[in-house]
Amino acid sequence: MQSAQRFRLSFFALFFVLLIAACKEKDISIDQKIIGTWKSTQTITQVYEGNQLINSYLLKSDQHSFSILVFDSKGHFKSSGQYAASETDSLSVTILSPQQGNYRVTDHKLFTKLAQLDKEAELELTFKGHNKLTLVTRAITSLNSAKSTKNFISNTTYIRVR
Repeated sequence: MQSAQRFRLSFFALFFVLLIAACKEKDISIDQKIIGTWKSTQTITQVYEGNQLINSYLLKSDQHSFSILVFDSKGHFKSSGQYAASETDSLSVTILSPQQGNYRVTDHKLFTKLAQLDKEAELELTFKGHNKLTLVTRAITSLNSAKSTKNFISNTTYIRVR
């Protein structure tokens, strides 16, 4: 009878070790999935006042308007990009200042901290396969009036380019 109990105890111990290892593997794969270079394909921004949607914008990326995110394996990231505005018959392209800082991934959330800022940003992180990434940013902006607060939700889709 004791050998049967030892066998059951050994079986359950092995089961829990494998379960813990599987969970750690999953976390590592999420951390490693983000490593690389990502280029935006589109951004949808929704503006709410209270709980009411007051506006929605779709910005499709092209050769003139895009953002690039680069994540390395040491927890560092860089962002860059540009956007274009049409002015009658011409196109004005503005290059965005490159940013860099540190990042970490926890429970499908991406936490970034720019080098020159003290505050950390939290973004929701979703992968579709290995080469498509969606980041959701939520921001609240108080306007001049103490009664007016707008919420912005930006949903940006990226594809892996390297």
